[in-house]
Amino acid sequence: MILKLKIPAVCLLVIMVSGCGYRFTGGGRFPSDVTSIFVSNFKNRTSESGLETIISNELIDEFTKNRKDALVSKQDEAEAILTGVVKSIDISTISHDEINISNERRVTITVDLKLIHKGRSIWNAAGISADEAYIVVTGDKVRT
Repeated sequence: MILKLKIPAVCLLVIMVSGCGYRFTGGGRFPSDVTSIFVSNFKNRTSESGLETIISNELIDEFTKNRKDALVSKQDEAEAILTGVVKSIDISTISHDEINISNERRVTITVDLKLIHKGRSIWNAAGISADEAYIVVTGDKVRT
């Protein structure tokens, strides 16, 4: 499924798990006649405050590292605008010692993306999701 997605979707999937050692590896090309892109602030349809900012900023950071020449900081300077909606976040327990004590959890984030060029959508992907397992450090929310 991931192989069928174009660069913005792959970027987002990798970015969502970048904190755990994964890194952006894609090159990819934009659609024809698009050489510059603006990443707008994503919308957040979850109850997790600030998640849209984290994902938007990580995506901008990855473009800065890998396609800096294509990224513009003002929407009116861009040939295309990448918009997104964070649709859901789910955290589930993978393993536990006792009924109420988790050892490992999995976070899954689902987003919709759209690339807009000259006022019309030229690419979109709905329901892109990525997940990552993490260790729960009992009594230490910051490390968890």
